[in-house]
Amino acid sequence: MAEQAGSVAGDTPEETIELPKPLRAASATARGVGWLILTAALTKIGVLIPPWILLPLAPKAAGMLALMTYPFWCLAVAGAVCLIRHRTIGFYLIYTYLAVSLFGIGVPFLAGFSFFPLLERFAHLGPMQPFLHFGFNLLVVVVLAWSHYHLSPADAWLRKPRRVIAAGLAGAAIFAGGLWRQRFDYLNGSVPSPIELPVISSVLGDFEIRGPLEVCSIVYPAINGLTMVFSGMADREQITRLATQLHLNLIDRAEGWKKMLPMLKSWRLNELRFPSEFGPDALHYSGRVPGHRKLTIQLCWRPEDRRFCGQVFGMATRQNIPADNRRNPPTTR
Repeated sequence: MAEQAGSVAGDTPEETIELPKPLRAASATARGVGWLILTAALTKIGVLIPPWILLPLAPKAAGMLALMTYPFWCLAVAGAVCLIRHRTIGFYLIYTYLAVSLFGIGVPFLAGFSFFPLLERFAHLGPMQPFLHFGFNLLVVVVLAWSHYHLSPADAWLRKPRRVIAAGLAGAAIFAGGLWRQRFDYLNGSVPSPIELPVISSVLGDFEIRGPLEVCSIVYPAINGLTMVFSGMADREQITRLATQLHLNLIDRAEGWKKMLPMLKSWRLNELRFPSEFGPDALHYSGRVPGHRKLTIQLCWRPEDRRFCGQVFGMATRQNIPADNRRNPPTTR
């Protein structure tokens, strides 16, 4: 960032007056952050397409999907462009992005995306991946705030005492963090029987398993949401009986097998606890949870070791996810 100054004489060449070194470093840092965020947003441009594809078939679902993706993408792009062009409003747009993602991190698909496009290739925390995204974004915003602090004498919005503003922002972040933590309940460990599974235990009936049941789940009481995978060992008769009891559809096509357990595969959990590979001799079932038309379930079982893995995803009825859903979690591995 440089200011141009010329003499009174029109034929005199303009001279460049350089800003002090700290201001130049802060300006370059803000612009670099802008390019980083813009690059990350452009790699996520594909999220803008599904709502348009879904619109003719399910307008309500398309609208919900758009509300989950468009605000984040637009905030990130607008803030990045403003930072690159040295516009003060860019700082506040990125701050808003971080604040919204803090409230949304406890709700599926509402945590935004990482400012580092290749983050998932280097590190993955399974269902807790939004924490990693938020942590990296927070680091980027801290660097951006440092640059904003050094450029603040030129920011008319920050000419009031900065300590008051900083205290207000810190208080808002603490308040938001408290609200956010109440919006989900995370379990990752073993339970002795299916009756211990959250939300769907009542529909499993007399499903018998061999040994403990591995479970990894996130419950969202605020929106009655559930995301869960579970695995264990059971006989073929128990699997087929459960599928009949839940009115699940048998998937007998190779194209359908590839679409099974997508959440488990994206979480990249321990393969020994949660197997995700099921060959052509395996049983593949998919359908709705009885009594929960917005809750889908998939179930796979393989004969060679009698291992099965299930996935439940969607929204349950309100009475099944009370506001205080917390209990003592099982032993975490």
